[in-house]
Amino acid sequence: MKEPVKKFGAFQYIKNISSNLIVFVIHTIIGFWYTPYLVHSLGNELFGLIPLATSVTNYFTVITTSVNRSTGRYLTIALEEEDTEKANQVFSTSFFVTLALILAVIPFGIGIVIFAPDIFNVPLNGEKEVQYIFVFAIIALMLSTLQGNFAVVSYSQNRFDLKNVIRLISRVAQVSIVIVLFSLYTPNLLIAGLGVIAVPLVGISGEVIFWKKLLPNLKLKLESLKLALLKKMMGTSFWMLVITIGSLLITSMELVVANKTLGLNVAGMYGALFTFPNNLRFLAGTVGGVWGPTILAKSSSPNKEEMDYFVKLALKFTGLAIALPVGYIVGFSRQLITIWLGPEFAIMDWALIFMVVTLSTNLLHNPIYTILVSQNKLKIPALITLLIGIGSVFLMFFGSKQFGAVGLAVAAAIMFSLKNSVLFPIYAAKILGYPWWHYMTRLAQVTMITLGISILSHLLGRIVEVNSYTMILATGIPVTILYGVIVYFGALNAKEKGYLTLIFKKNRKAS
Repeated sequence: MKEPVKKFGAFQYIKNISSNLIVFVIHTIIGFWYTPYLVHSLGNELFGLIPLATSVTNYFTVITTSVNRSTGRYLTIALEEEDTEKANQVFSTSFFVTLALILAVIPFGIGIVIFAPDIFNVPLNGEKEVQYIFVFAIIALMLSTLQGNFAVVSYSQNRFDLKNVIRLISRVAQVSIVIVLFSLYTPNLLIAGLGVIAVPLVGISGEVIFWKKLLPNLKLKLESLKLALLKKMMGTSFWMLVITIGSLLITSMELVVANKTLGLNVAGMYGALFTFPNNLRFLAGTVGGVWGPTILAKSSSPNKEEMDYFVKLALKFTGLAIALPVGYIVGFSRQLITIWLGPEFAIMDWALIFMVVTLSTNLLHNPIYTILVSQNKLKIPALITLLIGIGSVFLMFFGSKQFGAVGLAVAAAIMFSLKNSVLFPIYAAKILGYPWWHYMTRLAQVTMITLGISILSHLLGRIVEVNSYTMILATGIPVTILYGVIVYFGALNAKEKGYLTLIFKKNRKAS
């Protein structure tokens, strides 16, 4: 009975958050170096096909992703109830079903590869290269989907510190392969695709190792595949599937619309800017994702107040962590783009602002979504998400054609906010029996903080000439220090300050 306490105890949270923050910093540094490296090596037009291929092939994982998410819920609950037999059934059923689904979508993947040059706008004589990147993107997504089956083990055991080891090694492997091959051969999408595949190959290897280490009694057996359990899991998975489709229509259609309406050069620029929201998503997962297993574990308790406490704690910590970089990016958007990618990208500053300004609340959806999963209340959110997703496609095409890249970014931000910052928080509060504004107040606080940092950063940018990475640090450090002081003394209570104290003590010992 002591294991769950240890698993979800304060020390494990400190390990998770500390390792998450370390990996986030390293991942961000690599990402912000790697993107301009690819842009300058391949050119805007070819580079833009890399995020485009990733966005399109995401649709091949809508079913398998929903199965994996459902598996995480059922496996965590089975392990908390110490039901090893049921845990084995959940694990095996998920694996073999996912494997079958991956095999089933291969023909569709082949079709996309063959017709990609006809479906999308591609550079002159770039037909073969676009097919290469789609082949590798599809293979990578299939491998990462299979990886998800093994990743639920470390998730259920709350071992995000181990998951971060895999993330770091995967990222380093990807970049290293591309740098070495680019130095030996002419840079092309074939080599970039090899780097894309390296990430899930390392990832699946690491997750298998940690599965054997953390839960050696968890076995993959064909006889453990239970159709009755599959039907029960698919009841949850079906609505997760609908949510996934709707969410992908909101997030993954953006680059498709850019490719069809903005022209290859501007679409490539738009794709490069995705490095900012992608890293912010990584940060949100870094801070907010560690609370998911606990929220799921608390869902089996009749006392919903304890689960609600962890949800609000996750919203606060994640929101405070994201508000600072979002505000900084918004305030210094033009300077950041110019320094990072070059003066020719400065025209994209307002597109970047609308890309990221709403993410300080939109990326807080993980704890809210976990409530819906834990209570198995997914039907209404799924239908809402699908309708918003369909509407977002029309709005993005309209915005892009009428107002270019800025219109596209605004359209995507509006629909993403409607789902994540308005409807989902209201519904989550309702199903737990709280007033509709219960979680909205937290989101409103984060919004005000983000706007405050944005205004302060913008004013600093008008006073001080920010034209180098040194000046970015020189202006960013005082803003960060001021923000940290205000947050620590004005936004955190004694218990929350205790968490931060433990983090700093652990990091000091590690160093």
